[in-house]
Amino acid sequence: MALSEKWKSTLDDAITNSAWDEYDELIRKEVRDYGSRFASFNASVDWKLIKAMVWTETGGPKSPAWKGRVLQIGNRGDQGYATLKKGGETTNLILSDQLKRDLVSGNVNVPGLNVRLGIAYLYVRLSNSKLESVNDAADTAIHEYTVVAGDSFDKIAGNVGLIVVVL
Repeated sequence: MALSEKWKSTLDDAITNSAWDEYDELIRKEVRDYGSRFASFNASVDWKLIKAMVWTETGGPKSPAWKGRVLQIGNRGDQGYATLKKGGETTNLILSDQLKRDLVSGNVNVPGLNVRLGIAYLYVRLSNSKLESVNDAADTAIHEYTVVAGDSFDKIAGNVGLIVVVL
């Protein structure tokens, strides 16, 4: 199978045009931060894989996405943004307190935040965890929750201070 001229041209541009490196420092910093926070879990990720995601998701500096939704977080049909916003899956464990605040107050169209959220969602999806019930012998109260229309496992868990993890 022959490579298309457009594809070859894009790769040539990526090799010679330093604009393709614009998000490198941000990506490296985020990966270092996650690596530090999750060092005991041996959760190292090669930052270049995320750089490749940026290239793939945007198509490069000539694309409008390059200066907006770089990792496509927040696009129509994107499950990542919805998961992060509602605190689904392992979001509460993965996101730093600062990123949680930025998620609420920031603009998903700002490239730096979009990249950070995309990386966070990658770590959410990569997380391997399990849900364990641990009884608190000191808590003898009966806890009740009334399910209402629109509830989901994630929403109920969030309302009672738990998380739902899908393995």
